Amino acid sequence: NPHLCYAQMIPGRCTGNSAGLIDFSLYLPTVLDHLQLLVQLDDGSWTSMDQQAMVAWCANLLSWLEEHPFGREEEERANNHAVYYDRLVVCLALFLGRPERARMQLHRSRQRIAQQIRPDGSMPAELHRTCSFGYTVMDLRGFVDLAGIARRLSMPLRSPTSGGGHGSIRAAVD
Repeated sequence: NPHLCYAQMIPGRCTGNSAGLIDFSLYLPTVLDHLQLLVQLDDGSWTSMDQQAMVAWCANLLSWLEEHPFGREEEERANNHAVYYDRLVVCLALFLGRPERARMQLHRSRQRIAQQIRPDGSMPAELHRTCSFGYTVMDLRGFVDLAGIARRLSMPLRSPTSGGGHGSIRAAVD
């Protein structure tokens, strides 16, 4: 089903929660890239019917992310979860041939840079968590991925307030 209602289900505790979206967002963009390669091969291993079904599934998933409380919650987080929500939405939008929807989400990503990265490159929301190094690297990886996608869309991913007391992806890398 094109939803993540049961993501991170914990038996006896909950049937799913919004935090499970991050697990899916780590891998689906790579799958979508590989499917695009199969389309280009044109060797019959991925048919037009397969592509149509996948496009419909992804369109339904994108709508679910935009409308379901789990998606809304992840988009509003102030840490790596929101960055990976952005990454998933941007990749789905591009797969679906909706570059304007991708750009709209990348504008949110720009705001997140100012919210999440300090001038010294630190990411306080990740530093306060257990395994802070891993969470910081994960957050940075998401930002770097988004920056690469934004560059392909001729939309540099810089904070709208860079230089005004806010950090940058470059500062975080350094």
